Amino acid sequence: MDNLKEQAKPLIEYSRRQGPKEERLVKMIFGLLENEAVKSVNIPGIGIIDKSIADIVSQLNNLGYKTLSSCSGVRDDHSPEWESKKGYLSFCDTFENRALAVKIPNIEQYNPKRGYTYLQPSFTLRFDEQQLPNLIHELQSLCSK
Repeated sequence: MDNLKEQAKPLIEYSRRQGPKEERLVKMIFGLLENEAVKSVNIPGIGIIDKSIADIVSQLNNLGYKTLSSCSGVRDDHSPEWESKKGYLSFCDTFENRALAVKIPNIEQYNPKRGYTYLQPSFTLRFDEQQLPNLIHELQSLCSK
């Protein structure tokens, strides 16, 4: 990670001169954005995860379902300035991860989208704070099978 920080340093400096949004975007692309959560857990080998989803993110990764990025979407996990109202789980776009996702009942309610996260092929599930408990329950059920 330190090598990546050094390599990205000139781009971050350049983006800083362009403005705060640009700097944030460059840091996000390189996976160097500081976690904006107030309540978070540092999971070795995974990173800093919002407290409300730390257990399920850890469980998924330990079972081989690699996540790339996440946000709980829970207001209490974040600072008062936090603007987003949606949470998300971004997974590496692998056959195993897609096979898990298609088993989630009514997956369309989580608006699955394929794309890129930190320049890696991914698919992302999006949810609001009210949907989170149900999604966690569904994922835990699938992981225990």
